[in-house]
Amino acid sequence: MTARRFANKNPVEKLKLAFDFSTDLATGVLLSGSPTVTISDESGLEVTPALTLNGSAGLDSTSTIVVVPVKAGTDGTDYRVSVQVGTTDAQVLLELDGTLPVRL
Repeated sequence: MTARRFANKNPVEKLKLAFDFSTDLATGVLLSGSPTVTISDESGLEVTPALTLNGSAGLDSTSTIVVVPVKAGTDGTDYRVSVQVGTTDAQVLLELDGTLPVRL
């Protein structure tokens, strides 16, 4: 699946990023458990705390979307935010990636 590109974020903003897994879920299967979030820069190096989580990632009320609260970031940097999450089908683990550009 193609990585999502989020709208530009100002370094001082605090945002909630939504990762929609609904098209990847089979009928009757929902997201479950605690999502794992990794933040890296364009080169693939993990960059926390440059762009940091602003609380814990969690599931929305439909259990099809993971909400990732973020803050900070360095101007001019594109961050890759990767989310892994389990499902109610124990044999399925899903991952989505998104690019978050930080710009003044």
